[in-house]
Amino acid sequence: MAVLPAPRTWTVGELVTAAKLNNDVRDGINFLLSPPMAVLLPDGGQYANDTDTVVRWSSEALDRDGGHDNTTNNTRYTAQTAGWYDFDFSAFIFGGQSSGILFLGFTKNANVSWAAGSGFPLALNRLSGQLSTTLQMSVGDYIQAWVRHTTGGSKTLDSTGTRFAIRWVST
Repeated sequence: MAVLPAPRTWTVGELVTAAKLNNDVRDGINFLLSPPMAVLLPDGGQYANDTDTVVRWSSEALDRDGGHDNTTNNTRYTAQTAGWYDFDFSAFIFGGQSSGILFLGFTKNANVSWAAGSGFPLALNRLSGQLSTTLQMSVGDYIQAWVRHTTGGSKTLDSTGTRFAIRWVST
């Protein structure tokens, strides 16, 4: 868990020490230079046609705060540090479809959802979409990304174009 330093109020006549500077200045700057952040990549599983399915994230390009586990609840990013977070989910499905729409969504703590749908020209032989939001998270809150597509058969998310990026932005 990242430690978010509390701002210090200095008093008149207070002695400045290395320990106080390290705790109050250095640690705050280090937190802001390297805030909680994760980039998750999907597994190679199939996603059924016309079914809301939570995406399984089997690897991490980055996880600075330990909010994701590749084996236990690998569909979730769990906040280890309270605050506001930006969430960015991009998904791509390539090959074999002649029609369809790709829907993307977020679920926070399994009960609040945001969704968007998009369809791209069929000549590209792909469906792709992106969904972003900013949410306030308490320690222990988790977010999941889900997909639904209407291509007529099971599809695999393209691992080079699908990702879930999470970044802490503010208290």
